[in-house]
Amino acid sequence: MPVDQFHAFAGGGAKPYADLITQPAGGPPHRFDTGAMVDPSVLVGPSACCANALGEPARIKVAAGTVLRGILRVDAFGDGHVHIGRHCYIGDDTIISAAAGIEIGDHVLVAHGVQIFDNNSHPRTAANRQAHFGAVLVGRAGNAVIDCAPVHIGDGAWIGMNSLIMKGVRIGAGAVIAAGSVVVSDVPAGWLAGGNPARVLKPVEADAAPAPVVGPDLSIRWPDYTVPVGMTAGNCHEIPQGETAWYPPVMAAAPTVEQRLYSHDYLTDATHLLGALEPDAYSRYLLRYYQDGRARFGADWRYADIVTVLLCLTDLIRPRDYLEIGVRRGRSACAVASRAPDCRMDLFDMWVNNYAGMSNPGPDFVAAELAKVGHRPGLTHFIDGDSHKTLPAHFTAQPDAAYDLITVDGDHSLKGAAQDLFDVLPRLRIGGAVVFDDIAHPAHPELWMLWQRMVVDDPRFSSFSYREAGYGVGFAIRIA
Repeated sequence: MPVDQFHAFAGGGAKPYADLITQPAGGPPHRFDTGAMVDPSVLVGPSACCANALGEPARIKVAAGTVLRGILRVDAFGDGHVHIGRHCYIGDDTIISAAAGIEIGDHVLVAHGVQIFDNNSHPRTAANRQAHFGAVLVGRAGNAVIDCAPVHIGDGAWIGMNSLIMKGVRIGAGAVIAAGSVVVSDVPAGWLAGGNPARVLKPVEADAAPAPVVGPDLSIRWPDYTVPVGMTAGNCHEIPQGETAWYPPVMAAAPTVEQRLYSHDYLTDATHLLGALEPDAYSRYLLRYYQDGRARFGADWRYADIVTVLLCLTDLIRPRDYLEIGVRRGRSACAVASRAPDCRMDLFDMWVNNYAGMSNPGPDFVAAELAKVGHRPGLTHFIDGDSHKTLPAHFTAQPDAAYDLITVDGDHSLKGAAQDLFDVLPRLRIGGAVVFDDIAHPAHPELWMLWQRMVVDDPRFSSFSYREAGYGVGFAIRIA
């Protein structure tokens, strides 16, 4: 394998598929546009291509966040397909050839020079091989009878450089295949295998429990997104049972929400909401601020805060389940409840009195405020205490908990905010939205960088950030 600027262990020379398909004629002959279904976020290397002899694009699927630098092939002599999951890496000079079916899970790393074949490529007998080769030369290879058996590679597996995976093999989740191996039999989940033929050697060392790492450079690991959460029904396209899902399910991402946020008069809606709630010094200030901005700039004023954003998101995605960290007097929860009176709510706070100069009357006060905006009784669960303790306990007690809408507006320290995001983001349903407040707060400049590193830079999300006035606010739709 040559080493140059185009051969790299990640993105060297690679381009987003969404950009690649808009290239003028003469671009790389990748043929994904006619022979495959590729998520727009996939990075495609300069040598990557597909050869789909059967023509139907659904036979080759590549999901969001994957880096694709090798060759995907569906052969004419079978009825095969190649399906590659989310956030995988397919290295340079790798060939994946299907005549039956090759399924690769999420977060799988396939190193350079790997070959994965679910078929023998040619018939077994010499006479049939000669006939097959002659047919290939004249373009009639589809009539050969060639042994095939599906290949399955589980989530999180790692296939080492120059390995060969043969037909009928199942490689379990988290397994590791040593470089140069020839795999002809199954490898159990979580085991290291190697050799020719490969044999199971020892268990793979277990990863430590994931935890956020926040240093002076704001470095941080993304949380574990393997928790099954389902989809937000109000923002995902449903298909009849048995039909093909040609597109990813999410229908409205951040650009749609932004357009709605500024085309609808959510400032007036926010004014009415604040007017219906018990006033305090901060809400009175906000009402004057809204009035002054509208008087000065009219309908051209592009302003956003946590209240206008939550009103807009609730209108668009129609949440069934809502989680909030940092409830205080309940304004944010009331914004959601006013548009979704049947939404179930889990509300986390310590209700510390005089927090940030504002009174925190407690859950009974918040319940009364929710009642004012028509929230149905019995749908609110108040969790009192430190969120860094109560959130893990909550998810331990309810391992299947998932949400259509999440607001994080609690601990504003760098490590505290990182921990809250780390705990709740994997519980956000596909198509759901997370809101993160105060990304322009002058006393907490690190929150902006944290939001960027944990959410904006993550291809699982489509995000919007407003930092031009007030304390700022960010939101993101989970798209994968």
